[in-house]
Amino acid sequence: MKYSSKRPGTRRRDENRKTAATVFFALSALLLAAFLLPATVAAATTIEIGDGSAEPNGTAVVPLMIKDVTNAGSVEVNLTFDETVVNVTGTDTSSDFDLPPQNPPTQRGPGWVVINAMQFSTGLDGDVKICDVTLQAKGVAGDTSPLELTDVKLQDIGGTDILPVFLSDGDFKILEAGTPYTTGWDPADGATNVPTDTEIVVHVKDDGKGVDQSTIVMKVNGQVVTPTITGTTADYTLTYKPTTDFGYGQVVWVTVDAADLNTPPNAMPQDKYSFTTSAKPPAPVAVPGLNGMGLAVVISALTVVLASSASRNAAKRRKKN
Repeated sequence: MKYSSKRPGTRRRDENRKTAATVFFALSALLLAAFLLPATVAAATTIEIGDGSAEPNGTAVVPLMIKDVTNAGSVEVNLTFDETVVNVTGTDTSSDFDLPPQNPPTQRGPGWVVINAMQFSTGLDGDVKICDVTLQAKGVAGDTSPLELTDVKLQDIGGTDILPVFLSDGDFKILEAGTPYTTGWDPADGATNVPTDTEIVVHVKDDGKGVDQSTIVMKVNGQVVTPTITGTTADYTLTYKPTTDFGYGQVVWVTVDAADLNTPPNAMPQDKYSFTTSAKPPAPVAVPGLNGMGLAVVISALTVVLASSASRNAAKRRKKN
């Protein structure tokens, strides 16, 4: 007669431990796969002001926007500028906020103005307009001024700061009297993280006799392109849709030339600006068989394995008994 060195029940506990280990490692594999699946990267919240231009003593209107925000409840922005070149004369009420900025703004000083807006109940999402800012030219032709955003405070509807917030400043330039000029660039001059399939939109305006459409020339990265042109001689909108996407992280240069309908015509200085497309997204971590139906198959197979293991253990116990 042979005697076992293990006490009764030890072998059954070993089998249970093996089953538990199988379950543990299977679940660990599933959790690891879920962790490695690519996560959605949230877009960066940006507050930006557009570029503007006008003839001496003229005015321009530029948008002040919040891009890619979630649950915005209030915003406060300090806009600074060169007071010898330009002045802020209005912040109209075309705002997405329940309480738009005061128009004209009263919280101001030499070369700066504070603009704020508030939401009362529901937070705002996506691209949100704070207001349109009216700028009046004070200098002479050729003068320029930065439009800088500082001391920004952005909070959600519950009063919690929204961070981080990126800032995109603008520029204002005074044009030669009587020449066409551009405004409303989209993407904005110096914009970053622009989608690779973006359209390019720009307005060509003239406050005198109007723009001669036949003189409009748009180039993208040095190549003449054919935009769709709509509007009137006072304000033409150029919209260019590339036939192929731009590259990731590419700096795209845009130039526009035009002249007016005067005799002789007045040609505007070439408008040149650039933007940069978004960086290439990281390659997703491949986890074969753990997406969609594949994941269901893995779970189903794991269930069969565990059930089979349990059945074998039960059969062994019955045989011993």
